[in-house]
Amino acid sequence: MAPLATSATAAATRVERPSISTTPLALPNLLLMSPGPSSPHPRVLAAAGCPLVGHMHPALLSAMDDVREWLKYVFQTRNRFTLGVSGSGHAAMEAAVNAVVAPGDVALVAINGMWGERMALLARRHGGDVRTIQAPLGEVFSLDDFARALEANPGVAAVFVVHGESSTGTLQPLAGLGDLCHKHGALLVVDAICTAGGVPMLMDEWDIDVCYSGSQKCLSSLVSPSPFTMNERAEEKLKSKAHQIQTYYFDMNVAGAFWAVDGKPNVYHHTSIGSNIMALREALALVVDEGLESVWHRHCSLADKLHAGIEE
Repeated sequence: MAPLATSATAAATRVERPSISTTPLALPNLLLMSPGPSSPHPRVLAAAGCPLVGHMHPALLSAMDDVREWLKYVFQTRNRFTLGVSGSGHAAMEAAVNAVVAPGDVALVAINGMWGERMALLARRHGGDVRTIQAPLGEVFSLDDFARALEANPGVAAVFVVHGESSTGTLQPLAGLGDLCHKHGALLVVDAICTAGGVPMLMDEWDIDVCYSGSQKCLSSLVSPSPFTMNERAEEKLKSKAHQIQTYYFDMNVAGAFWAVDGKPNVYHHTSIGSNIMALREALALVVDEGLESVWHRHCSLADKLHAGIEE
């Protein structure tokens, strides 16, 4: 076999070199004020520029452990199954639907904006028998709305609701909804992509079964990995449908082993985006240093000032 260097030297390109300028990137330093992405702290950006390590290197695995524990704090949960899904918040949404919707399951989706619509689309693509509850744009649902929908749709396996519907600016009250869902034998899945870390999210107290968020929203990190957590009730549903899972990448059975949610050594699942995990680790460290209640207050007080300014 000829040396590779010899083969490379003898080869000729078939496609000419692009004429695009190779001048180093120069991006504006913007103050980002949309629901996300938000402007990262310099400490977060510095972490993203740290030297790369392998996806099973002890330094990265240690950072993953920190992320898991600090996400429990953000979600206010003691769920062992807490991790970061490699991908944007949309990937976490897909992982959540994949975890609890089996073909033929009745899924009740609350729609008062585009993200409720997206939940319904994903549930259908995973074979769910989707029923919807609708509210006008800019309005939220009452417990009575959910109670009537659950009575009208017996056998619901999971209820999907968006906590903060960024397309319309609503914040959905969640207290009491978990208990209501469980009385009807349904799991409660909450999209907190643009709210976790910005307003109170009391996952255990509100009896939420599955919740996910976005790293680039109120946590002010880079896009991905996306926070994800589920309780034992949801884990049992996931395990019961293991033979029906059509995707490997979003199979939380194996992703959970990669993040060592069971306390055992990490088991390779995919090549993780290590730099982003390091960035999220630093973003969460900033939350822990400031204190979650203070972070909530800061976000909410600034939102109040923005609302007041708009009204003026």
